[in-house]
Amino acid sequence: MPSFSAAACRLLLDLRIGPRTTPAQARAEFAAFVGELHQRRPELDLDWRMVLSIPGTPPPPVDSWIVSAAIEAWEHEAGRPHEPITHTSGATDANILRSRGVAHARVGM
Repeated sequence: MPSFSAAACRLLLDLRIGPRTTPAQARAEFAAFVGELHQRRPELDLDWRMVLSIPGTPPPPVDSWIVSAAIEAWEHEAGRPHEPITHTSGATDANILRSRGVAHARVGM
């Protein structure tokens, strides 16, 4: 811990977006958030920029060969029927694989 208060703070935000949100929409929403923050705290000198944007991509269909094979392997190892886990983050670097046409299925978080 520093023994003084820093004059500046630099943050890196890795914002993962889903397939129904475009990078432009995410950028606009973040800009609105920073604008609202500046309205509430005008004494803060706020600046930000988008460094990289990768669009979200939908997962492969449940009946695709790669998903079927992953479920079959999981059930074999677990010794029980697969139960989908819902309401978790699906935003991973798998977006890059999907956008490049690489067949894959993510197992676990």
